[in-house]
Amino acid sequence: NTNIVSAGALNITGISVATVSGATRGVTLGKGNYTAVGDITVTGTGSPTNLGDVILSDATLTSSTGSIKLYGTNDLGSFYTYGTNVLNAEVDINLFLNKIYLTANTIAFNAKNDVSFLSKVGLSTFGLGIVFDSGITFGPNVQSLTIGNTTNDQLITINTPLSIGGPISIYGGSIDVNANITATGGDILLDA
Repeated sequence: NTNIVSAGALNITGISVATVSGATRGVTLGKGNYTAVGDITVTGTGSPTNLGDVILSDATLTSSTGSIKLYGTNDLGSFYTYGTNVLNAEVDINLFLNKIYLTANTIAFNAKNDVSFLSKVGLSTFGLGIVFDSGITFGPNVQSLTIGNTTNDQLITINTPLSIGGPISIYGGSIDVNANITATGGDILLDA
């Protein structure tokens, strides 16, 4: 197990320089706890032929006073997980990646403000549609959920119930809703 504790912010950056197909990932956070008093920022750049910018494998990330931000910088770059993963943030949780694989994954997003899934910085849309399956959960204190932005042209599929304490905004080229969506303290926007 890995246990990293920071009395301030925690910044983790990984860059693969491999050129062999499928060779390496940007950042893989393995089994363990990654804890910071301040913000946690993870920035990964997988090899040019690899889809893995940021990977979580039985990892728990906890920011006791700040936000968690995950960035992928490779054009093919993606986020995916193995095992059971938990993100705990006192403020926001933001993912900025080209491809976000959530199918058949187990990951809990626990924040006291916003959880957002956005395309890689500099891109106007995701590189692939996103499917929210039953292993994806949101804590009871999440106040808003944003998936995509107004220029996203990829499919967003909701296969698991979503219940958020505030507004929910989902943007996609098309949106498939196969489960209940509840915003107890705000509006629901589906923009396709």
